[in-house]
Amino acid sequence: MHEQVIYIIGRFNDILLILHLFTILLSFFSRDKTLKTIFKELVLLDRANQAAEVYHLPILDAVDCLSDQSEWNADRSVLRRGVLRAEKLGKQALFFLDGSKNTYVAARLDLVESLLKRGARGIGLTPLEIVTESLECRQEEQHGQ
Repeated sequence: MHEQVIYIIGRFNDILLILHLFTILLSFFSRDKTLKTIFKELVLLDRANQAAEVYHLPILDAVDCLSDQSEWNADRSVLRRGVLRAEKLGKQALFFLDGSKNTYVAARLDLVESLLKRGARGIGLTPLEIVTESLECRQEEQHGQ
């Protein structure tokens, strides 16, 4: 088993917006400091209540790490069981899963734990399985016999 634990933290039909605290946490959890996440700052206005809130739009890498063992609905818009290939995982603490019609955002366990300790809201957690290439090949051979 791979030492990393990854969770889907949400499925988004449009975009992922986060608060400033999340941007600070993300910088702490970047293992490779050369992989800095770029953020676009957005201000959302609520004219009816005369309120404004600053959000950040992270520009994340889309990582093609889903194994063929992953299970989808018929049109690949809903990931029913996510299986990641360990050798395709990078050092990113937060990234998009490539290969779906919807936008799935995945995060390492250390980042998820830190977010939850700080009262993060609006995320759902779905654990993902991680397999190595050799394990995946053995499982395919067993199913093929």
